[in-house]
Amino acid sequence: MTLTPQIALTINLLDLQNNQIGTVGNPAFVEIALANFGPILPRVPGTGNLAKVGPFTQRIPYLGAPLTVTLWGNDVIYPAGTYYVVSILDDSLNILQSAAYVFTGTISADLSTLPQAFPSATASVMGAEVTLQPTATPVFNCGLVNGPVEFYLELTENVTSSTLLPNYAGQIVIFRLVQNATAGWTFAWPANVLNPGPVAPTAPSGGYLGASVQAFFVGSDGNAYPIGPMTYN
Repeated sequence: MTLTPQIALTINLLDLQNNQIGTVGNPAFVEIALANFGPILPRVPGTGNLAKVGPFTQRIPYLGAPLTVTLWGNDVIYPAGTYYVVSILDDSLNILQSAAYVFTGTISADLSTLPQAFPSATASVMGAEVTLQPTATPVFNCGLVNGPVEFYLELTENVTSSTLLPNYAGQIVIFRLVQNATAGWTFAWPANVLNPGPVAPTAPSGGYLGASVQAFFVGSDGNAYPIGPMTYN
């Protein structure tokens, strides 16, 4: 029998500056799972068919181009109340966003325009940690997270220049910088990060408890102003 409605969910991952997230070499990932189904596996009433996704999670690589996933509509899935949980992860599997959605009718839906169904109908502000690959010229893109963001970077060489791409005024940005076992690497702060503290020159085992950590507040001028001094913890 024909199973309707089916949802063609278009996934187009852009950061808040409208740049594609994910490449062939460093893919982002999308996880889609069914939740809130209790002890009964989700199925379409009158058939033996389970929902298109679930109860397990599927991790789909995103290579920098839109992709489409077919789902059953929530209005034909039993038991009622089941919803889809869609999570977006970066290439290091840090969760950038996770939200729940209910799809009804036969529609083509774009993830970027859908209202969240649980726990609220509006997008929530959430923080996340973003792990950067070691490089001499890191780019700290605050647009990857719609909320407070902590950037983790292991220093494996001298950072000769770095760039901070601010997202919105009022965003909290935290830098967590750790020397590798060789240690002694220098770090060049972004030009719009004002009055940063000194980065510890030694590895955590060399007298410091851990990373060099400092928090900043992004002003309306695009500059990041320190909230407190550099700490070593």
